[in-house]
Amino acid sequence: MNNRTLLMGLLLSVAVNLGVLGRATYRYCCSRMGTAAGIESNLPCQRPWYAEIQLSATQTDQINQIHSEMQGRIEPLQKEMKRLRREFLDLFRSGTTDRRILELKIEEMSAVQERIEKVVADSLLREREALSPEQQGKLLMLLERRFTQEDHHNPGTITPCNTIPGGLHPGREPR
Repeated sequence: MNNRTLLMGLLLSVAVNLGVLGRATYRYCCSRMGTAAGIESNLPCQRPWYAEIQLSATQTDQINQIHSEMQGRIEPLQKEMKRLRREFLDLFRSGTTDRRILELKIEEMSAVQERIEKVVADSLLREREALSPEQQGKLLMLLERRFTQEDHHNPGTITPCNTIPGGLHPGREPR
């Protein structure tokens, strides 16, 4: 295998990993904003798992406002990420072999992803401030559960082992 082929394979792997990370973050943001598939409401406090926190009417209003602001900040970033991914694919499709051009596009995508993560973190911190210590503990428990589910459903990098249909992995029992 020559160096050019190895380099292109590495860049493709990075792009796929960024895509998976972007998808996981997008799903997280959508689920936090109540826009996941099957959920009609954009109000997060109408999601079933928020019921476990037992919010007061004031807290519900505060958290809905935080989410509304977060959604307004994230939507343009999501559009920018979509545009950058298309540009990366266009570069890749065109047969570009200039590694630096592809790396610059990946850096742009990483910067947007970082901005998305910061918006989400800022919103979570603001939410936490609106909650009592007991409610904060429940929110942390719910977030841990959510991240565990995402880790289970989005195992990270795409490999032959985690793309085999039906969960049949070599050397493992079926799920």
